Amino acid sequence: MIPVSATKSKIENEVYRHRDATDKEFDDINAFYRQVLDEDKELCVGAQGNLGTGVFVNGELHPDKEKVCSIVSNEEISL
Repeated sequence: MIPVSATKSKIENEVYRHRDATDKEFDDINAFYRQVLDEDKELCVGAQGNLGTGVFVNGELHPDKEKVCSIVSNEEISL
């Protein structure tokens, strides 16, 4: 995430492929990665819109759609 202005950011990513990964393995993980990026972009656009109108409210994570956030956080803590 790179801020460009007060209301605009740019996302740059690099994707690397393990030399032993099959085409299917790479395509599957890359498709998942793109889905996550698209979801994150949608959330950022919505949050920015709310910030612009002064209606931004920080809330809890969605219990079904954002479980991975707490799983990843717990995994990082246990490492």
